[in-house]
Amino acid sequence: MLYEVNLLGPELVLLVVGGFLLIADLFIKDRRLLMGATLAALLGSIIYSAILLTEGHVGSQGFGGALVVDKFAIFFQILLAGAAMAAVLHDYLRARLGTNGAPGNELLAQALDERGVGSEHV
Repeated sequence: MLYEVNLLGPELVLLVVGGFLLIADLFIKDRRLLMGATLAALLGSIIYSAILLTEGHVGSQGFGGALVVDKFAIFFQILLAGAAMAAVLHDYLRARLGTNGAPGNELLAQALDERGVGSEHV
């Protein structure tokens, strides 16, 4: 039974820390601390997935065949956790640098303003 729960490790890391962050968000006002905990949980999930891959758990089944850990599943666990990390890092950097959008948005707005696009000329 414990072996089968071990196969759900990456998801359980995200579930436990995500639940903790939902509760902690009510009391902790420092967003940097919450973002750090989120990044740590995502990194922990990626590391746990890599451990499952390297320790020979590929092809393992659990819960009567309802859960199958294969390379395809581990690839998507790592891919989605990495994408979530990129999104959190982007939000952190945007908040730290004080921009309201993607770095290219300011350049696009300035270029359109110089050409007169979007402004009404009578």
